[in-house]
Amino acid sequence: MTEYKVMLTDYAMNQISSVVDYISDELRAPETAEVWLEKLKSGMETLAFMPDRVLLTDEEPWRSRGIRKLIIMNYYIYFWINRSEKTVWIIAVIYSGMDQATQLKRIKK
Repeated sequence: MTEYKVMLTDYAMNQISSVVDYISDELRAPETAEVWLEKLKSGMETLAFMPDRVLLTDEEPWRSRGIRKLIIMNYYIYFWINRSEKTVWIIAVIYSGMDQATQLKRIKK
């Protein structure tokens, strides 16, 4: 079984950092932020094996670009697979309650 390296874009890392800061500072729940982050990391690490098992997103034009969407808790993890480099690139982490098309337009791939 081929293993892929899982990488995050700066954009995705900034989104994750913003969520952790919000939970920790605004909600005053640093322990909850830590648990959330660990669950998110664990879910993203599953993409190292068989990332093709995750379906393409329904939203266009991202679907045509090969962007896939993994659901972890209440968040959508958007990613694409670089098969030649055996790398999965996580490009966005977006709360499921947000307008996905609007949020996806902010991605710089």
